[in-house]
Amino acid sequence: MIVERGEGPAGRSSLVCPRCSVALFEGKAQDTELFGCGKCGGVWLDNLGSQRLVNALDQGVLAMGDRAAAVATARTDTSASAACPVCRDLLARKTFSNVEIDVCTAHGTWFDRGEMRRVANEVQSARIAAAAGPTHDYEADVRAQGDAATYARGAVAVMGLLLEVAAAAATSK
Repeated sequence: MIVERGEGPAGRSSLVCPRCSVALFEGKAQDTELFGCGKCGGVWLDNLGSQRLVNALDQGVLAMGDRAAAVATARTDTSASAACPVCRDLLARKTFSNVEIDVCTAHGTWFDRGEMRRVANEVQSARIAAAAGPTHDYEADVRAQGDAATYARGAVAVMGLLLEVAAAAATSK
């Protein structure tokens, strides 16, 4: 169940977007509080919320992140440094599941527009791959067989040529 909350009907919080410097909207999905930017579509999760996202892939949290991304009205420079909405220290750039995110180890994680969904998709793909166990690359076998056959044909052709050269040399003596 998703519940909008915060001060007044708009659900604005005292936290400010690290990209746009506008007030973030506060929302809650089950036990996870998140703060979204209506301008750039980014989402702030505290450390516990970030862990819940990765461990449980909470669909309510993901839906709210998707909603923030969908209503965004501006694109921002996501390569620029960003400040933690809580302590205002610069966020550290970290790569998590092939997605570059901005992290304050003391307070939480900033997900630029769509990054929360991308992280969740990467985590889900990794879980599926791990559950399936190791797989055999049959295409590599076919390529190797093709390479071996090509090598064998080439070796036979070279040996034939060498035999012809040796026979020609023996007859010319």
